[in-house]
Amino acid sequence: MTASGPGARIFGLDISRYQHTKNQPINFPAMYASGVRFLWINGGNTLVTPDLVASAYYFVDRSGAQGQGIYTGFYYYAHLPDTTVKKTIIANATNQANKVAKRIQDQGGLNSLDLPVALDLETNCTSVTSNGVCHRSMSKTNVTLWAKTFMQRIEVTTGRPPFFYSYIGFINAHIALDPVLVSYPLWISTARIDPGKPENQPTLKSGRCPTSPWIDSHCSVNWQFWQYTGVGTGARYGLQSGAVDLNVFKGSTEDFLNLINGSPSTVTPAPTPLPDTSTVTSE
Repeated sequence: MTASGPGARIFGLDISRYQHTKNQPINFPAMYASGVRFLWINGGNTLVTPDLVASAYYFVDRSGAQGQGIYTGFYYYAHLPDTTVKKTIIANATNQANKVAKRIQDQGGLNSLDLPVALDLETNCTSVTSNGVCHRSMSKTNVTLWAKTFMQRIEVTTGRPPFFYSYIGFINAHIALDPVLVSYPLWISTARIDPGKPENQPTLKSGRCPTSPWIDSHCSVNWQFWQYTGVGTGARYGLQSGAVDLNVFKGSTEDFLNLINGSPSTVTPAPTPLPDTSTVTSE
């Protein structure tokens, strides 16, 4: 677990179906040789078609990466339900979390090379027009309720506290200061800040710095993983072509390994999820 990334940090990637150019496999020996030590993999999606594609690639990529000693994490790309009824919001978040947990449990559960699950939440839009314009969205209170419910359910069913992934603008605008949600670790996305300087952090670069979840009034972000660019050259990391997201981990090797602290005795089996009919947003 060498800290060979920018700023002497542990280095990794995150990938989805878009990194499988023309359905080509990934060269994981080359990925490891390039210095990659962790890999977040899109393993699911709220929407049916991208979910099927993501799950198929996840199983292959997880096995291939772990076979080379690369730690992997399952991230779930979420779409919010088109409802304002709190009972329905809670049920939807629980159902989606159960889907993730059951998918992992069906593969034998998390192992010694698995990171915790991450929730990827980037939009509060719940319904779009035929030309792709958002015309209904969820309130900050309800977005926070959905996210908190999902995270709590994932922790119960996997035995490990999940990560919350998003970008600073979304967090500031759409996530409330909820102590339960903010207690979960953050994987933050922010670009155009050089991670090669150890003193640099993923922060707001200018303007007002309102206190918001994971971010204090001095723009200091309480982060664990940092996605610092989306335009890494894929061919350098065992991908056939195209761009790839690049990430670093904040902390030591010991800090990294402490993330893998689940115990089978803490895991609650997830029931078979129900078909999700309350989400109408298209990707």
